[in-house]
Amino acid sequence: MATDTFETEQDAAEWLSRPHPMLDHETPLQTAQTEAGAHRVKALLVAIKYGGVI
Repeated sequence: MATDTFETEQDAAEWLSRPHPMLDHETPLQTAQTEAGAHRVKALLVAIKYGGVI
């Protein structure tokens, strides 16, 4: 899903490994280790791709 959002595997990998303020300054990969965290990451990716609100 990150690759689809950012269009390249490199950009997706960079985003997934960079701490994000909307994820309590954890990386998306760290956050996605739990089911609830994976839903947060997915919601963030959808908002980034489609301009939605989180």
